[in-house]
Amino acid sequence: MKNKPISVNNTSSLGTGCLAIFGLIFFAAGALFFWFIFLSPALQWNSAKNWPSVEGKIVNSHVETHHGDDSTTYSAEFEYEYVVEGQKLSNDRYSFFQINGSRGKANALIAAHPVGSKTQVYYDPNQTSDSVMTLEFPSSAYIGFFVPLIFVLVGGTIFVGAAFFGWAKPKSKDFSGYTSAISSESVKSTDSKDEKSARPRLRGDMLDEDFDGPLILKPSISKWAMFFGLLGVCIFWNGIVSLFLYQVVDEGFPIFLSLFMIPFVLVGLVLTGAVIYCFLALFNPKIEIALSNGAIPLGGEFDLAWEVIGNATRFQKLKIWVEGEEAATYRQGTDTRTDTNTFQVIPAAEVTNQSEIQFGTASISIPEDTCHTFKSDHNEIKWTVKVHGDIPYWPDVNSTLEFRVKP
Repeated sequence: MKNKPISVNNTSSLGTGCLAIFGLIFFAAGALFFWFIFLSPALQWNSAKNWPSVEGKIVNSHVETHHGDDSTTYSAEFEYEYVVEGQKLSNDRYSFFQINGSRGKANALIAAHPVGSKTQVYYDPNQTSDSVMTLEFPSSAYIGFFVPLIFVLVGGTIFVGAAFFGWAKPKSKDFSGYTSAISSESVKSTDSKDEKSARPRLRGDMLDEDFDGPLILKPSISKWAMFFGLLGVCIFWNGIVSLFLYQVVDEGFPIFLSLFMIPFVLVGLVLTGAVIYCFLALFNPKIEIALSNGAIPLGGEFDLAWEVIGNATRFQKLKIWVEGEEAATYRQGTDTRTDTNTFQVIPAAEVTNQSEIQFGTASISIPEDTCHTFKSDHNEIKWTVKVHGDIPYWPDVNSTLEFRVKP
């Protein structure tokens, strides 16, 4: 008998390994961009703060156009000459950081340094040909800090999630605490041994055997995995949106672009709220659900027990019920749609008394004239235990836990 949580997917180690490798590549790409776009220029900028300076002369300047996939940016390019210890030198580096922005900003910079004008030039005393026109830390450099950091955080989150949640072996749990509440003998089967042996062994039958026996249900996605997943999406989305917001501010809030950005900013705010909600939910008490059997025959009866791990007094009400749901996937034109229908709802418990919230049991009967667990390419029938714990002024506890109903 295998006491295996039925709602935990049988994800192969190969799939988990591929996900971890993808996260590692994403992390490495972000780290590489972070080095070239921000960290290396920042280190040069910091070491150049003690460089001596001389007066130079602007000999050439123009606005460079940079075409991107989604937008076009502009930068002011200069060529200048300066003399150090009688040696005439020239360079074209304006700043250690790449400063791209609007055409107006680039033109303003060109106007501030016209050809023939004098400018201050900072040079490396150990290599006088290495020089720069300005030692200011531009605001655009913060983009070079945050954007690669988004890739680093998202890639790191995917890798950590795959490594620690995907590869972590589930810990076995002692069922002795539920012995008095549920028993595998409480399951009433309508099939005889002869009928079972006569039936061909299908994949569903083998799954029923795997899930047969008392077990504790576990959600397919843990609260930590949900939090880290949402956090990665939130950081990625808001990081991309922040680039366009910077352009909006840089161009003086143009009406069309500002209106265009409103829905994207609102989505970012919703994602931020969802991350905060999931973070607070991490501190909720845990509601554990145990069944007397994980594979219930149609017309059979089983016992369900619940226990609150943590401070049960935080709950105002606890509601538990069983649902049978059908899902059908089909194509409509070029779109793929999935329709769902709840065909069975069986109440298990709805309690407000603190002692009953802490621990309790219920007997559930599966109607004989309903449908058993089934899954194909386009249709699925699944049975779940749903839990809702009402916590005033705090995120509620909501869980959907799968079990099997066999023919």
